[in-house]
Amino acid sequence: MDLLQLLTTAALTLATSLGGAKPPDAPPPTVQGKLELREAQQRSAMLEQKKRRREFERLCSLPLLSPERLQDCRALYREM
Repeated sequence: MDLLQLLTTAALTLATSLGGAKPPDAPPPTVQGKLELREAQQRSAMLEQKKRRREFERLCSLPLLSPERLQDCRALYREM
């Protein structure tokens, strides 16, 4: 019987080390977790929008723009 226990233990150890055992699944997200994730995404989008607006103001606030620069400013404005 000791030999059977030893073989069983060795087989389980080998299977676990080779990835035979699956880790437990992650718990489903809670309502609070979803809310925090959504708020983080909104903050990120808002910061990206501010960055684009600052870049547009910096590049396109000059009084005289060449036609190429004007096209670039139009493209930046469409991205905002």
